[in-house]
Amino acid sequence: MRILLVRLSALGDVAQALHVLSTLRARAPDAYIGWLAQDDFASILQGHPQLDRLHVYRRRELKGWVLKPWVLAGFRRLLVELRGERYDVALDLQGNLKSGYLTCWSGARRTVGTGPPLSREGHGLFVRRRVTPPEGHRLEAYYALLDEVVGPGPRAHAVLPSEPSHPGAIVLQPGTSAFGAFKRWPPESFAELGDRLADRLDAPVLVVGRSHDMPLVRTVIANMRHPASNPDTPSLRTLIDLLAGARIVVAGDTGALHIAGALGVPTLGLFGPKDPEVFGPAGARVRTVRTGVRCSPCALRFCPDPVCMTGLTVEQVEREALALLEEAA
Repeated sequence: MRILLVRLSALGDVAQALHVLSTLRARAPDAYIGWLAQDDFASILQGHPQLDRLHVYRRRELKGWVLKPWVLAGFRRLLVELRGERYDVALDLQGNLKSGYLTCWSGARRTVGTGPPLSREGHGLFVRRRVTPPEGHRLEAYYALLDEVVGPGPRAHAVLPSEPSHPGAIVLQPGTSAFGAFKRWPPESFAELGDRLADRLDAPVLVVGRSHDMPLVRTVIANMRHPASNPDTPSLRTLIDLLAGARIVVAGDTGALHIAGALGVPTLGLFGPKDPEVFGPAGARVRTVRTGVRCSPCALRFCPDPVCMTGLTVEQVEREALALLEEAA
């Protein structure tokens, strides 16, 4: 069987979908498996030992293809590439308009995706078979798609090749996307946590983030008693290698959290607006912590007073981090 996985973005979602890839490979060891991913995140999949083919949707080049003939030619090349693989089935793990029409036009004989509420933006017009997602973690919806295509069977944790750097470090990621700024734990709290963990574990502290996170990163480092550093991570691959060597990773609900979970390193996620039972990291050594205030979780896109995050104490997070390390030992 020739199977195409369609999960274009975002970073954390692509990292989580690696558990789906491992599970698919465990259930269908002889299958030919391809993956269609957006160029921003494709490097996490390059050379992956469980993939036979990686297709790259070049978002910047293909944006606005209706209006630009030369971009339309690039889009046509992608479709020719996909159709040339003659996939038997395409599994849409994203469930939006873009993933829907790419799944449809991939040329796969069967197209399968999730139904409402995970199907949006007219996605249902492009996927022939929609599977009602079960309650629980978002991965359960993806496993339901695998059940539909290859039948029920074992589940497997993600495989994410890496060359670990900075072994034994405490890694803190204080940032989130700008869109999800209200999901951030205060940088002063991250700084105090870093000091406490450095005292207890006698390990170096690394504070990581993307370019727009640098003000937060600098604030964390400036407020720490212990020396901390912000190692250069110019590419997604260098970030993966850094996280792979960590003794523990503590992060908010952002891409680095889900990469760490996929890598199998001890990973602690800090949650407030989102429900960790649905959106938390997946992996063999993961935990989440939240305040449990009455208004959390919520469906807001912005909050002027995110008490679900500001009310999360350093003591709570430290306690969970040490329990996770003891459990993972």
